[in-house]
Amino acid sequence: QGFFFFFFFFFFSWFAYHPTAMFLAFGIFMNAVALQKKVRRTWVHMYSTFLGIALVLFGIYVIYTNKMAGGRLHLQSYHSWVGAAVALALVGQSIAAVIFLYPGSQLTYRASPEYRIQAKNHRTFTPVTLFLYTAAMATGWLQVKGYNPASYAVVGALFFTWAFLATPLWKSLNIRKLSA
Repeated sequence: QGFFFFFFFFFFSWFAYHPTAMFLAFGIFMNAVALQKKVRRTWVHMYSTFLGIALVLFGIYVIYTNKMAGGRLHLQSYHSWVGAAVALALVGQSIAAVIFLYPGSQLTYRASPEYRIQAKNHRTFTPVTLFLYTAAMATGWLQVKGYNPASYAVVGALFFTWAFLATPLWKSLNIRKLSA
């Protein structure tokens, strides 16, 4: 029932574009980004990130215009605050990656200490960003669907996915064999 909410109302309400865009951005593209970099596909990682950020910005535009049209205040829930934090984290991390880690950039000399520091920062900050967008998805789900056992199961699955992607558990999947 839950995922049908996103797609059933897709054509009936301007608001419905927000959870749809965010689900595609975070549920599809950003998880793919986390897995792609693990197998060293930098270009796929970069373009998937840009597609995900474009969807995030579209989702923010939709919710902003929806709230303006309804005369409602912005940033009035946990979901909105966590969502704003994750949007800032994604954009900030992406700008830093383009400046310092872009393949072929003048600033990108892989043997340099600056590159190694920035690459380590990028890898260290990624689990934090993954956690933030998992929390944004969970709080959004709970805000729309309410606090009930089914919602708790969905939220638990979201955080299990975060734990799988953000920790060494992903190695047990052996992505290299699956993507060959």
